[in-house]
Amino acid sequence: MQDFSKSDRQRIRSLAGLAWERHLRIELEKLRTSIDAMNDGELSPFDVNDQIHKFHDGVSQELFSSFSGSLPWFAVCGAHVDGILTDDDLTGARETVLDGTKKFAVDYATLHDIETATDSTEGR
Repeated sequence: MQDFSKSDRQRIRSLAGLAWERHLRIELEKLRTSIDAMNDGELSPFDVNDQIHKFHDGVSQELFSSFSGSLPWFAVCGAHVDGILTDDDLTGARETVLDGTKKFAVDYATLHDIETATDSTEGR
């Protein structure tokens, strides 16, 4: 990880909070869909209750670990690659943060390409 200034670290923590909120909202919408399905008679209350427990024990805890950890930089970069954070969200960030997220995206894409190529050759 780069050596960020205090203002960069504050910006990164702020971006991590924004990404966490957006990601959590996406996952909570899935629960709302399940509740709507229950109200339409497609799911039972027990099914929805089970999904809520799975949400709490699964994705909710994963998001907490990702975004509240001591290295919010990786969560920010990952959220940017995943589209949770947009280039507009990075507006106003210093060059070190912008360059770092771009480098992460390139490195991530390279690793993804290598993994995809490996998976396709193993399947032959």
